Amino acid sequence: MLRIAPVLSVAIYLVPEGAHFFEMFNKLNMSSVDYMTMQRAYDGWAFFGLGIVAAVGCTLGHVVAAWSVPATRRLSLGALALLVATQIVFWCFIYPMNALTANWTQMPADLDTSRRQWEYAHAASAGLTFLALVLILCSILTDLRGSDRMSRRI
Repeated sequence: MLRIAPVLSVAIYLVPEGAHFFEMFNKLNMSSVDYMTMQRAYDGWAFFGLGIVAAVGCTLGHVVAAWSVPATRRLSLGALALLVATQIVFWCFIYPMNALTANWTQMPADLDTSRRQWEYAHAASAGLTFLALVLILCSILTDLRGSDRMSRRI
């Protein structure tokens, strides 16, 4: 379970992050009215905050469980650091735009700057989350290879 939970939780967290990334290219070209209308599609997405809590918690659990295996530990710590970095991006770049626009119910004075910050920050977060998924997968595979070698020696 300590091997499956971090991978699944990071993959689940990647779903909304990836959605933001792939929508970004079309949304940046929308008119201001269309963009503000489109942003209403994100009502209720705060629920996805549970995804990052699960991903960080499960990844931290894997770090603790794998502490005695240096390669596995380093990869898991890297994944954890990337997940924490997504939160830094959120609180420094995404949340301020949500607050400025009252969760995109009020058009900001400089919509172009606000939406670019919001969209690019989500793209950065998606990239960080994807890299976290790669690292946690590599950590699990490294751990499995190490376990397989140990079982052959016994």
